[in-house]
Amino acid sequence: MTHPPAIVFVPGFFGFGSFGPAGAPIIEYVKFARSVLRTELGARTPVIVHQPPPTGPLSARAASLFRALDTIVRDGIDGEPVGDVHVVGHSTGGVDARLVCNPRYLWPGAPEPDHRRRVLDRVRTVCTVSAPHRGTPLASNLSPTMAVAIPGLWLGSIIASRDALTIAGHVGAIVETIEEIIVKKSTPGAELIARLADVDPQTARDIRRFLDEVVRDHRLVGDLTVAAMSDLDRAIAGHDHKSLHCFVTVGPQPGRSLQDLSALARDPVRRALYLLTQRLTRGTPPSLARWPVGPWILGRPNGIRADEARSNDGIVPAWSQTLDGRAAGLVAADHLDVIGHYDGAGMTFMRSNSGFGDEHFTALWRRIAAIIRGV
Repeated sequence: MTHPPAIVFVPGFFGFGSFGPAGAPIIEYVKFARSVLRTELGARTPVIVHQPPPTGPLSARAASLFRALDTIVRDGIDGEPVGDVHVVGHSTGGVDARLVCNPRYLWPGAPEPDHRRRVLDRVRTVCTVSAPHRGTPLASNLSPTMAVAIPGLWLGSIIASRDALTIAGHVGAIVETIEEIIVKKSTPGAELIARLADVDPQTARDIRRFLDEVVRDHRLVGDLTVAAMSDLDRAIAGHDHKSLHCFVTVGPQPGRSLQDLSALARDPVRRALYLLTQRLTRGTPPSLARWPVGPWILGRPNGIRADEARSNDGIVPAWSQTLDGRAAGLVAADHLDVIGHYDGAGMTFMRSNSGFGDEHFTALWRRIAAIIRGV
């Protein structure tokens, strides 16, 4: 009997699995991507969302991912054995996937080589989307205050995923949340979270516990600097998974066109957030980085380039998103568009004006499904 493959999705910085009752979650990080994958690969194909330490160091994230893969290979999923395992990582989740599948990368308490090999022999493909393989200047350019404030902004992305973020009704509360995190160094109360995200008290408490973990440990920022990742790359180069596929996201460069000015006037908070992070993400690529080359998903729009130091998706430079410059696909999108937080879905958080829509989202995840099928 042939067992179905299993897909393990690894979220990135601040990424999560779901919040809410088991079997009926209120908020899901990759709800729409999971839907496309199941449509393309069949309903029997399990798509598991791994929950790494959200802002813990790469070593802790890699250790947690290996434990998850080990359990799936040994015990299956819900008591049912699985065949090949495919790992898909967004953002830092892509870095986690690469590191776990590279035998030269070791973390404290890493398994014996034979044990690790038995697990990794079951991993057939690794796909990364928007992953900072070469680091990101944003990690170096974040001030300590901004780094501490990020959980408040992240809460805004959760609210956006609930289609509950309206400037008039919630900006004041989000500002209050960020102020509480910076000044009091504590997370907002469950009542405020429930009101902002329009969720039940138990789900709000789950979100608060998650934010508590973020506030306690945000060492990941230091691990993702260009300098730190350059040192890591030199140590493990040449030993990556033989079926590693990197997808690249590139957002539009901010300008002074009528469209840009209109977006700023219509949605000042989310547009300003993209303008800020996009600028902080610009930087000179390290010597090992290569400009990404590959097929553009649904074509490359005018004015969007992936071959200059300023090209990025608001979080990660284009030159950082592959190891050797070969991209399995490039798409005009900001960092969060590709996991379902885009204008057309009604729940964007960074107003990038990328033009990313339903057809781009479906085409991207169909391409990932095709790689998993071996097409």
